[in-house]
Amino acid sequence: MALNLLANIARTATSLLAAQFDTQLLSVRLKSMRASRRIRGYPRPLMETVQRPEPMKYGWLPILPEDGVYTTKKLPIRKLGGRDPVTGRVVVRTIGGGMKRWYRWIDHKRQPNEDGSKLEERVYQVRYDPLRTARLALVASGDHKRWLTATEGIKPGDVITTSGEIPRIPVQPKDGDAHPLGALPVSTLVHHIEKYPGEGGVLCRAAGTSAQILRRLEDRVIIQLPSKLQVSLSERCMAVVGQASNASRRETFYPIGSPNRITPLGSSISLWLLAS
Repeated sequence: MALNLLANIARTATSLLAAQFDTQLLSVRLKSMRASRRIRGYPRPLMETVQRPEPMKYGWLPILPEDGVYTTKKLPIRKLGGRDPVTGRVVVRTIGGGMKRWYRWIDHKRQPNEDGSKLEERVYQVRYDPLRTARLALVASGDHKRWLTATEGIKPGDVITTSGEIPRIPVQPKDGDAHPLGALPVSTLVHHIEKYPGEGGVLCRAAGTSAQILRRLEDRVIIQLPSKLQVSLSERCMAVVGQASNASRRETFYPIGSPNRITPLGSSISLWLLAS
């Protein structure tokens, strides 16, 4: 009886030591793999004849009016399903499917009136956009209305202002208003930023994104992007004060496949399949 008990204890101790040793070996192996990836460069560079797919090119294309006149009506889109719009070849395999969606034409240029005076617009609607992560705001001034990227915190009935002046003393920022970068005080959060004056907002347009004004250097303004990259832009570049709307987007998580079927993403191989 005593011998059997001692044998069981020895076998249990041996199995525990073996499991601990295997775990240590696995951790060392994973650490070495991560170190090797850092040394070699991850992902590995492609051959000179192979080009990486361009982002936001193989999902869908809007079908704009033939006359090219701006409209706030919803427009149809052409689904590409991961194929190149010119050659028709599959470039991104995991794009495809999804529910029917409509395109709403966003005006990315926040410019004052033609005479240089301030442009005041009233917000009439803030709604969900199926093609973008941020919310949309329907604003109007006089007989002209347009879609804009909504700022976090604005609601129907608010009045937003667009000014092109750069005063000697920085202005008092208000969420939703658009000003040149040179008119805003240091440490202001901005989004929908222009790279070049008059080009239209191209930086920080996704949900919850914003950049921070760090300092001024003569006629240039240094801002810090969400990636911690610091860029120098002209003081005449327009930017919207505040943070892009729908900042809590990443808090929504769908662990099962059914809710994800409405998204324009095709099937992909799971990590647990690769590990098995």
